[in-house]
Amino acid sequence: MTQDRVVMCMKWGDLYSTDYVNLLYRAVCDHLDKPFRFVCLTEKPEGLLPEIEHIMYPDLDLEPKRYKSGIWPKLGVLSDSISDLKGRCLFIDLDSVIVGSLEPFFEAEGDLIMLGAGRNWKHPYRNLEPEAMSGVFAFDVGSQQYILDAFMADKEAAFEQFANETQVIGHYGRNITFWPQNWVVSFKRHLCQPPFLAFFLQPRRPKPDALIVAFHGEPRPVVVVTHKGPLWMNFPRFVRTPVTWVRDYWIKYGYKG
Repeated sequence: MTQDRVVMCMKWGDLYSTDYVNLLYRAVCDHLDKPFRFVCLTEKPEGLLPEIEHIMYPDLDLEPKRYKSGIWPKLGVLSDSISDLKGRCLFIDLDSVIVGSLEPFFEAEGDLIMLGAGRNWKHPYRNLEPEAMSGVFAFDVGSQQYILDAFMADKEAAFEQFANETQVIGHYGRNITFWPQNWVVSFKRHLCQPPFLAFFLQPRRPKPDALIVAFHGEPRPVVVVTHKGPLWMNFPRFVRTPVTWVRDYWIKYGYKG
C-alpha cells in the first residue's frame, strides 16, 4: 500500500500572515510530483485556500506567554493524535522559500530527519557536530510521540533546561539523521553578502542543487520583499532590498502586496 504523504506547516497567532501559508502551499504544489495532503496547524484558518486542510494544533496546556513566539506549541506536531493523519510527514517552517524538488525529502529514509546546523551554519572555522534544527524535518506521523511525552512529563523543567522546541527534539529524539547540507541553505548565513559588499550587492541566489532556503530569524521573507530600502539593517547584517529573486518567488506564488 502506498504511504500517505503529508506536508505540514504551523501558523500561530499573527506572527505570520495567511499569505505565508497560501504561498507555501502553491510552491509545494509546484515542487512535488506525487499526491500529498497539505495541512496547516492553526487556530486562525480564515483566509486559507480551500485546498489547505486546517487543524487546531494539539492542546499542550501551555500558559499564554508560551504561545507568543510559537516555539513551544510546535512540539504538538509530534502528537500521535492529530486528526486522521497518517503516513510520512514533512514539516516546513512558513518562512521558507522552495527552490527545488521536494521529492528527495520524501524519498530519504530515517526515523527522524532534521536540518543539521553546525560548522556550515554558525561557525565556518570550527569543526562542530551537526545541531538539530526543526525548520525542515520528516518523520512518520505519530512515531515521535515519546518526545512530546518527555516534554509533557515536566514542562517547567523543560523551560528551564531548553531554549526552544528544537533543543527538546534534539535532546530526546532517537536515531536522528540530517539532510545533506546542500538541500537546505540559510538565507542569512549562506546567501547574504559580507557587510561591505552588502551595501552594493543583493544576496546571492541559491545554488542549483539547493532545494529550500531557510529564513530563520531576521530578516523574514516579507521584509526583503517589501522593505522600501535600499538597505535593511540589523547590525552586523545588511541586506540590499528588495531582493529580486525572493520578490519574484512571492509574486509567482500569489503575493498581492
